[in-house]
Amino acid sequence: MTVDIRTRPEKGLVDAPGPEDREFSFSGEDYAFLRAMLKERTGIELGPTKQNMVYARLAKRLRRLGMQSFRQYIEFIGSEAGREELGTTLNALTTNLTKFFRENHHFEHLAGQALQEIRARAVSGGRRLRIWSAGCSSGEEPYSIAITLLRAMPDVKQWDARILATDIDTEMVRRGAEGVYNASALEGMPHEIASKYFEPHGPGKVRLCTEARALISFKYLNLIESWPMKGP
Repeated sequence: MTVDIRTRPEKGLVDAPGPEDREFSFSGEDYAFLRAMLKERTGIELGPTKQNMVYARLAKRLRRLGMQSFRQYIEFIGSEAGREELGTTLNALTTNLTKFFRENHHFEHLAGQALQEIRARAVSGGRRLRIWSAGCSSGEEPYSIAITLLRAMPDVKQWDARILATDIDTEMVRRGAEGVYNASALEGMPHEIASKYFEPHGPGKVRLCTEARALISFKYLNLIESWPMKGP
């Protein structure tokens, strides 16, 4: 038996201060180009009111690269020399909104209903389970899923169970794979979960336990491109 459960957290874009403090020239044509580029490459469509936000996100890149205008930056990311910077641009324009057990009723449903039905059907079939966190951000969602599996399925090690965690933001994928978070991320989490599935990892840091990390594969994936999955 193969079970496919797909989840995707919200991704939003946040407003920024107005143009009066702008250090670099940023025309309507520049914004139109970046809007079109982002939609073509990620499927994310920015509204006409997000120009200030885009400026705030990318001005720091211009400053670091010693550039004088957004037109210069746009020409750079369109060149062969700027190919790596283009990835940084896309990362900067996608906002990751996530936390552990965000909208907890989803995880309660997974544990109390979905997994119980899966276990019942597995009596006469194979014990193969695949869960996909399609926009995993920095990993809080897939780790919440992993903890849910460990708690609801004590025999999970006897299953062929894997969680695929993907995101377009390469830095988020790296952070998720590392599994290290500020200890403040555990605030509000039940003590029995925090103490069992997280361990100290340096001053003010915690890391997911080995059992949770072993269930997840973190991969870069742009959802508008080809999906690499070989099975359902």
